[in-house]
Amino acid sequence: MRLRSESEKCGGILGAVYAEGLEQERCPVCYLVSISEARYAEALLYENVLDPGVRVRFIESLGLCASHAWLLLDTAEKLYDRLGVSILYLDALKSSLESLDRLVEGDKDPSERCFMCRYSEDAEDRYVKLYRECLKPEDYRRSGAVFCLKHLRSILRIRGEAERKQILEIHREKLGKIVENLERYIAKHSYDNKEPITKEEAKAAEQAIASLKGLRTHINIVGRHIERKEPIARRTVSMLSNIYREIFKHPPTAREKK
Repeated sequence: MRLRSESEKCGGILGAVYAEGLEQERCPVCYLVSISEARYAEALLYENVLDPGVRVRFIESLGLCASHAWLLLDTAEKLYDRLGVSILYLDALKSSLESLDRLVEGDKDPSERCFMCRYSEDAEDRYVKLYRECLKPEDYRRSGAVFCLKHLRSILRIRGEAERKQILEIHREKLGKIVENLERYIAKHSYDNKEPITKEEAKAAEQAIASLKGLRTHINIVGRHIERKEPIARRTVSMLSNIYREIFKHPPTAREKK
């Protein structure tokens, strides 16, 4: 199925991203944001654990928000081990101990400054803009993708009336298929049913939730092929541990340049 746009604005690398999103049986924007988050988490653990700027931001926000913190740990366990996460959160936990009284009495949650949230918001804006400018109704009809309500509204915001109606009609058809699969799934739980439940019927509940509320980050990366890094040699781990101990003697401050 050829989905790449021929226009200059939507061609090249952007055309490949456009096509990749529509090839998923889920909201293309949610999917692409989740992939961006997963890659960001990988880069953070693989390249930036000892970066002073990253450590300062971790201290300021006491780590990431709850959703991205668990994503980081999940990524670490898939790719390496918990060493990188442990290094980052040791700084954050020490900082919380030093300022516990202020944190307990304060009105604001430091995790509101989660820098991964800001990164995700920027990624979301980019992908919404991509489909807002490039989505063709015929591409949406041929794809298995179903935009979530939030991103569908954003994409249709500047569309002409005729194209808006066309995309909405296609979306109604996609939602109708989910409804049919839900109804069949429920009906097949009757005591006298002898028909097996199909894959489409089994995943209909997930699709219903996703079409209304979008996808969770942790669901998005399930099934994604992640290339595991080679195990770190024991000698290398020992060497790194010694380096980390030296670094922890002089933790960074918020005044350090980011």
